[in-house]
Amino acid sequence: MVKLLNSMAGKIIVITLLISTVLSESGIQSVFSASENKQVVAIHFEYDHNEEKNLIIPAVLVYTLSYSTGERKYEKYVFDELAYSPPAGFVTDWREFISTTDQAGKKEEFNLMAWSYTVINKGQIFSYGLYRGDKSTYSTGYHADTINRSQKLYSFDYSKKEMKLLRTAESTEKSDLTSAGTTIELLSKNDIYTVDNTATKQKQFYSLSDNKYILSVSQQDFLGPRDILSCVRGYGEGCYTGNDSISVNDNLVIRKNGKFYELDKQKKLKEIKQLKVTREQWRVQFGNYIMEPRSNNNDERIYMINQQTKKATVITPAKAFVQRIYLSPNRRYLVFDLEYERGERRSLLVYDTISQKKLHEIAMPYKEWVTDLTWHSNTSLEYTPFTSSRPDYVKDVHVEILKGIVTKEDSDPYDNPDEYVITPNADQSYFTYARPWEIVYEGKPVVFHDQPAFLGLNNLLYCSVKDLAITLNATLTVEPGKIELSYKNKKAYVDLKAKDIIIQDGTAYAPIKPIAVKLGLQYSKTEREILLK
Repeated sequence: MVKLLNSMAGKIIVITLLISTVLSESGIQSVFSASENKQVVAIHFEYDHNEEKNLIIPAVLVYTLSYSTGERKYEKYVFDELAYSPPAGFVTDWREFISTTDQAGKKEEFNLMAWSYTVINKGQIFSYGLYRGDKSTYSTGYHADTINRSQKLYSFDYSKKEMKLLRTAESTEKSDLTSAGTTIELLSKNDIYTVDNTATKQKQFYSLSDNKYILSVSQQDFLGPRDILSCVRGYGEGCYTGNDSISVNDNLVIRKNGKFYELDKQKKLKEIKQLKVTREQWRVQFGNYIMEPRSNNNDERIYMINQQTKKATVITPAKAFVQRIYLSPNRRYLVFDLEYERGERRSLLVYDTISQKKLHEIAMPYKEWVTDLTWHSNTSLEYTPFTSSRPDYVKDVHVEILKGIVTKEDSDPYDNPDEYVITPNADQSYFTYARPWEIVYEGKPVVFHDQPAFLGLNNLLYCSVKDLAITLNATLTVEPGKIELSYKNKKAYVDLKAKDIIIQDGTAYAPIKPIAVKLGLQYSKTEREILLK
């Protein structure tokens, strides 16, 4: 039986969980109806304790955020029918497991962790939870003599609110580095999970969506994904070419009888070949062009070489260090994270592989390098600036790479930038996917018809002037170079030529607070809402 618990608490504290998810199997989907609003859906696998019966009960916490209003909801589903017991000798005590067998000079610990992976598959949202319980035995010191590990893989159907157990695995690790048993690894971006057998040294591949066996290979013959990171960081060993015009596609690469194969989206093997490169070099193919690095006087730059004319065109500027290269989900746009002056300045360079043109270079608000980059569409990305302590003034950055619009994340960040999916709407494509604040006027939220509210580079909160006027029931008059808002006996003007005004697709976006103050409204900011009175 499923128990549903509702929570509107401002914060969620998950004490013993390690959470990570991925976006979707192709990075972006377009299968949702045009009438459905965009929303964030985050699904966390966790667990409850039944102390009376000494049971661990799997559960999921579902978080949704509407891009139309900024409204947030939390729901928790608990699955009593999937409850199981902790290892012998341990009892549950809230979020801790207490050993009943500790002896003098000997100690036992049990730690339970859960990882969550949420995807969109054929228009439906699924989440996969991998629970890992480690029972560690210590005789002396801080290093365990033996770790007995148990894994349980679950699937959660978001539409049906159902959870199923897909597979279990048991393994043992000893201090002498020997191991035995089987372990589970998730490759949810490819709709795959694997089971490794330490005795046979074999890796079995299974489909996540239907839990069916696909194939087996030796562990050393699984070479990872066919992506741009594996190619660039592998110095060519991860660079392949096949029948497709682009040599990176995120499929999994397998070696068999001395040949290389990719496991495609239909779970079929197709032969591919390694691109020929010299030592410590890499090459990526884009149709008739090859991208590769070349060095001159200790200055490495990235070039695109036409394979017919052999003409080499330089992409990256001189004296710029390429921290990393990213490729859009449709594999059209390259984004280079460039560092200047030994880390004192940073920008993103955008290159179109179809037109073979450098589009522009976009200055970033922070000098810290790009980490945890997530694509929200083929042209909109989000990243986290790298810091050791993550101070409050350093916020996630959103970039629309074609329009060059840079915004910031003003809402509470997730534990991991990949821990959610966005239900797409083909009729709406935002220039920023920053999670919007809920703006409330007399109990009614502002409804965002185009781009939701967002934080600008000037740290001011923006929204559509039109959407704000509709909610306030204010009269809106468009005049040459300005917009006039009339509310009761007050007026506010928006100068369309001002530097802090953003105009996109005929819609003007302006800082909310100055307009509200000029109209005689009280502006206040709570933990979750912007209140206008």
